[in-house]
Amino acid sequence: MKFMDRFSTEEEHRSIYSLADILLDSYPYNGGTHTLEALWFNLPVVTYAGEQFLSRMGYSFLQSLDIKLGVSWSWEEYIDWGVKLGQNSNLRQEFIDRLVRSKESENLAPLWNSKKFAQDIYSVMVKLLGENLAIRN
Repeated sequence: MKFMDRFSTEEEHRSIYSLADILLDSYPYNGGTHTLEALWFNLPVVTYAGEQFLSRMGYSFLQSLDIKLGVSWSWEEYIDWGVKLGQNSNLRQEFIDRLVRSKESENLAPLWNSKKFAQDIYSVMVKLLGENLAIRN
């Protein structure tokens, strides 16, 4: 484990993802910017899915990537995943390969597909507006 000072530039900040083997997602406020950046830079993540929505964001990110590796439902599992991914380079590589595939255009995962996300939100809004207009009439 290595503790680092803050970086002065975004480029320096993002370089940390090339130095690590895994990212231990924080709890109870997990899945924030660091987790998303780690996944974008193909760094395996260990997350603990808690009961509050703020403690389930890391889990949500991995779900949208169809990745089950690194998801824990207890502190024991969290520690186990950390140890397994930290010690097993083949398992880490499997995680990395899944992250790489999730960004390929033919396999683009929902997490990375902002165009589809915008279209889906638009469709939901149109449907809700239509339903509200029908109720008023």
